[in-house]
Amino acid sequence: MDSFHSLALDICRPVRLTRTYAAWLLTGGEQRRITLAALTLDQAVAEMTPSPVRASEAKGGWASFAILENNDTAGEGQARQTLHIFAVKARREHRRFGLNPVAVAAAVPYAVPIGSLDVEAFEPRRPFDAFLDCPVNGRQPSDSRLIEVRS
Repeated sequence: MDSFHSLALDICRPVRLTRTYAAWLLTGGEQRRITLAALTLDQAVAEMTPSPVRASEAKGGWASFAILENNDTAGEGQARQTLHIFAVKARREHRRFGLNPVAVAAAVPYAVPIGSLDVEAFEPRRPFDAFLDCPVNGRQPSDSRLIEVRS
């Protein structure tokens, strides 16, 4: 009886409605979902923005990223999911790294918003590969777990 009572309490316990964030690096390879421990969009962007490095190590730049915001608190008629896309740029300044007392040229990355889009579902796809994907319809091997809902 005690286990049933504790199970009933767990089921009936109120759940706090919040905003949650997930991110993807927008690269040409396989996409991997990154769950973020952020309470606001600004914190999520800060978590995804790379840290400063020496200017000599910043060759090639950084990958853009997308953040999916799930808003459980959205009211009727408001979007519950919003996709935010950011590019990463860098400004040059002098900083100290490690125990070196001399400031050296550094690349300080910062995120630039490209745009936001209300979505119903989001999962990034890699570019078409003629050897792996269906040549007729372009379906990828992972498409079987996606569900398309049309209304």
